[in-house]
Amino acid sequence: MKNDQSICAKFILMTLLEVFGLVYSRNVHMQMEAGDGFAVRNIREYFIAAEKVNWDYLPMGTDPLEGNNSYIDKFLRNGPDMIGSKYSKYVYKQYTNSSFKTEIPKPDWLGLLGPIIRGEVGEIIKVHFRNKADRVLSMHPHGLRYNKNNEGSMYMDGTSAVNKTDDAVLPGGTYTYVWKITERFAPTADDPNCIPWAYHSHVDPDREINAGLLGMLLTCKEGVLTADGQRNDVDKELILYYDIIDENESWLINENMQRCKNVSACHNLMDDDTVENNRKYVINGYVFNNLPNLTACAGSRVAWHFFSLSESYHPIVIHGQTFVYRQHRASVIGIWPATFSSAMMTPLNPGNWTVTCFNTKHNARGMQSNFRVEQCSGYTVQEMLSGRRREYFLAVEEEVWDYAPTGQNQFDGGSLTNSARLSSKYFSTESGARIGKRYKKARYHSYTDAGFRTKSRIIEEERHLGILGPVIRAEVGDTIAINLMNSATRSYGIYLQGVSMEKRMEGTWEKGNSQGDFHGHVILPGHVGTYIYTVPGYLAPTEDDPACLTYMYYSAVNVIRDIHSGLIGPLLICKPETLDPVTNTQKYIDKDVFLFYSSIDENLSWYIDDNIATYAPGKGNKSDPDFIESNIMRSINGRAYGNLEGLNVCAGNRVAWHVFSFGESEGIHGVSFLGNNVMISKVHRDSQLVMSGLSFTALMHVQNLGHWGIICHNNNHFEQGMKALYNAEVCGGSYTPYIPSSGTIRRYYIGAIETNWNYALITANPLTGENLSDANQFGNMYIRHDEKHIGTTYYKVQYSEFTDSSFTLVKKRKPEELHLGIMGPFIKAEVGDTIEVIFKNFATRDYSIHPQGLLYNKSNEGMIYNDGTVDDWGDGAVSPGQTYTYRWKVPPSSGPGENDPNCMGSIYHSGTNPVRDTNSGLVGPLVICRKGVLTHDGQRKDQVKSEFALLFSVLDENRSWYLSKNEQKFAPLANEQDDTFMESNLKSSINGYIFANIPNLNASVGENIAWYIMALGTDDDIHTAHFHGHTFIHRASRAHTGDVIEVFPGTYETVEMFADNPGTWVLHCHVGKHTKEGMVALYTIE
Repeated sequence: MKNDQSICAKFILMTLLEVFGLVYSRNVHMQMEAGDGFAVRNIREYFIAAEKVNWDYLPMGTDPLEGNNSYIDKFLRNGPDMIGSKYSKYVYKQYTNSSFKTEIPKPDWLGLLGPIIRGEVGEIIKVHFRNKADRVLSMHPHGLRYNKNNEGSMYMDGTSAVNKTDDAVLPGGTYTYVWKITERFAPTADDPNCIPWAYHSHVDPDREINAGLLGMLLTCKEGVLTADGQRNDVDKELILYYDIIDENESWLINENMQRCKNVSACHNLMDDDTVENNRKYVINGYVFNNLPNLTACAGSRVAWHFFSLSESYHPIVIHGQTFVYRQHRASVIGIWPATFSSAMMTPLNPGNWTVTCFNTKHNARGMQSNFRVEQCSGYTVQEMLSGRRREYFLAVEEEVWDYAPTGQNQFDGGSLTNSARLSSKYFSTESGARIGKRYKKARYHSYTDAGFRTKSRIIEEERHLGILGPVIRAEVGDTIAINLMNSATRSYGIYLQGVSMEKRMEGTWEKGNSQGDFHGHVILPGHVGTYIYTVPGYLAPTEDDPACLTYMYYSAVNVIRDIHSGLIGPLLICKPETLDPVTNTQKYIDKDVFLFYSSIDENLSWYIDDNIATYAPGKGNKSDPDFIESNIMRSINGRAYGNLEGLNVCAGNRVAWHVFSFGESEGIHGVSFLGNNVMISKVHRDSQLVMSGLSFTALMHVQNLGHWGIICHNNNHFEQGMKALYNAEVCGGSYTPYIPSSGTIRRYYIGAIETNWNYALITANPLTGENLSDANQFGNMYIRHDEKHIGTTYYKVQYSEFTDSSFTLVKKRKPEELHLGIMGPFIKAEVGDTIEVIFKNFATRDYSIHPQGLLYNKSNEGMIYNDGTVDDWGDGAVSPGQTYTYRWKVPPSSGPGENDPNCMGSIYHSGTNPVRDTNSGLVGPLVICRKGVLTHDGQRKDQVKSEFALLFSVLDENRSWYLSKNEQKFAPLANEQDDTFMESNLKSSINGYIFANIPNLNASVGENIAWYIMALGTDDDIHTAHFHGHTFIHRASRAHTGDVIEVFPGTYETVEMFADNPGTWVLHCHVGKHTKEGMVALYTIE
């Protein structure tokens, strides 16, 4: 465990300055209240203390809804080497006044969270903070305007000790924070009346958040709050905090170890069970339905606020209910570390409804609660159904499913069982110890009537559905009746997202009043049951939504095992008069295509034992990690490596792609469409995140002929087979390709050059100031250089810009371009332009350039896959010493949409081997602007004065083409199989820099700044970029205020900021692990 003496030592001086500091801060606060041209309408005061408490994650001692389970018994019971469910923690508490004697009680459902802090635009929030704990702590707010004396965040920002009294309040000390809610920090017109933010201690934020020091604050529009801080526009306000609290990383871990019955055994932190015991999968600090009194009235207006701070992703589900989130209807809302989301709900149908995380690993480990909808006087819910009754006849049937019927890698070419290919790990059965590509599963099938004798005919338009059940469609006002016959050997049911249902129609087991009593609308083997759902007007797609919303249905008897067994299908809920009464398809869409991205885990299927007995008898070992991995099938619609059939679209057609997902912690998917862009929520994109439980509808106007890829941009999933091919062809009639009617040809000369790259010229921790060369520091392994570790300097390859076609002179980067680091130069263009890149490969192996989001033909794609061209032109692999000219068009579908910023950022990278090429260094920023925004040399003519492109990525030097060369050159005794060596080669970087080494992130007060944020990588590359000191505007069909923006592998976002707060501010990934590993930068506003 890290010794905290060094942090305490930094503040010995503060003991001497404390009295002066309090006087000084009072003067500063007076100046702040009067300064900045800020008209103060009101001051809201809070008295908050940090205190140590005893906390029980499982106060009921069991799961009240399901009883004990093996996880509770193994990890939440106190034992010789287990702490159990009770821990010492630090929490924030609210008091009535400066005496800090009388505590103000909070709602019990808030659990571990501190008090809710609220304020309106034009107000000042003044927090009198008393540190009653035994170590230095602070309060740092997201989303509020503060100066350097009120940030509450310790890092090396160039300010003196006098300016840091707010950053670390000594035990027994008091500090008054003054935070403003100015117009630039206010909710936008498109935001809800109140938007949520977190506050937390920020001396050592990861340890303090895990210790319990966090809460929520709300900034509201004027006139929304009463004098005592309550809302007057909603009936109820509820807050849920989803997170994995890692007690191993809490300041109090050593104290909590004393709770073990055998303390010496408990201190063995390398034991996996002990580490897992200390990781709590919580909602508001409770696990397994122990969160109390989460209630609301049916028909009331409920404002929900969701947030997370530490790690992983959390798809939030409340069964039987939907939300309106950012003007869109949704049944699931996704959050990530430092994501703050607000949604409105009108609760329906009285009863107890499951609240959970649809990340199935988190669900199974306790991230679940219960929401009780009550029938209250004064509230009514009228369904007003005026549509038709839509009847479906579905059967659950067991059968053998083949993940790759051809046995071939249809995307890359070659046999899936070739021992030289990664695919053999999943598809080869040569050893007899692997199941291979065929598995027994359960599937939904459609029948023509209640006799269940004749299966519905699968038409050509549905052939791509693969493992999915038949499409269920309905319009607002309809009633859906599903007659389900269970022809399987175990009990199953069906649950629909996005509809209204009585509690008895939920299709899940519920615990009864007596021991072992479970009941629910579940269909036993050999039986038939009917489920009735309605689609009332208050569940309709919103004005901002597409005509049909994409949902899914699945068996929910045991959600995790049922879905991994195969029971899932697509559901469309449409606006009135959207569906053709004869064909039941959308009137104004030429084709609906459904894509289910999932890492289907056959180890969690009900049929794993059957599959072992059939395909690996006597050799399949369920405890063998390699066997377990071989049964995780990364697929699209249950087909891997390009084996999904039926993906054919016609030139000129309007195609709706309905994408959804399900899975565990690796279930983050960067869905990328090659060849044709799509529109999602009125934004033009070529890629979009989807994760477990979430869905989106992407509208494509097909304009680019050819065989194109649909991939997951998560490097792991891409290599493991999550990719498909679609064919865009002329289907009769005329086809006119896009030809720019006007525009500029923008020419770039870019070479791939091998060079030494230094991730960290300065090896100091920017948050603590500690020297990372000290072997005892956590970050030491990432900068360590000796015979067994490479250090910070690596041989890499980089895109460099040249002055002309002679490729003799590299363009020197301007000061405003130095921040790009390892990335290549900006490539910029306007809508209507043509980009011409003359690329010369100076490296020692084949490389290319592939642009995301532009229009290219097959000779300009810059990728190699089985698209029918076999790289006939050489664009996908430019040989060493050779030159290739790429020509890319910029149609309107590649540019900003109606409500987007003037310029939008994207990515270009080498596509010869996208995984290894990008980890080797070949990536750069691409910026597309509206017509008339750029000068001839790519400078902006609008109000944006500074542009910064930031690539957040855990660059994996183990997957670089130059690993062996780096070992030979820098670490001759390195062992590639050593875990520490491999970990040392994972660089949590921004633009190829770690620990705040990125230069020249500088702008001036009064400037408008465009930040182009992007990411590449694997499951680990969930990045939540947090800006201290400022908020920004993010436009995605609507404008929203934020200070954290999320990006994932292959995705990118653009945010705009007005620089009005002078100082040096930290910018970091809010995933605690990444912050500690160096994904930190500093930007300065002068």
